[in-house]
Amino acid sequence: WRSDWSVTRSGWKLCLEHMWQLESGPCTQLGPCISSPNFPNAYGNNKECRIGVPSGMMKQIAVEAFNTESIFDVLWVNGVGYHGESSPDGIMPTS
Repeated sequence: WRSDWSVTRSGWKLCLEHMWQLESGPCTQLGPCISSPNFPNAYGNNKECRIGVPSGMMKQIAVEAFNTESIFDVLWVNGVGYHGESSPDGIMPTS
């Protein structure tokens, strides 16, 4: 996930039954959920987080909230960018 230098929003919170981990960046992991920095308040400019999914651990993402700056602040799952209010709810992450 990466935000740019301009507009910020309330961010996102994703949950996925203990199968992923926050690898780097200022995002927050609490149990099976990972959220953008400062969620539910606005995340900062120029932030980046990396989330890892162990191979073979296939479960769908449950999105509890998703609101980023359209086009510029993007969460990538399986090579697809999600932004604005378009979330990866129900997607099975493979990378």
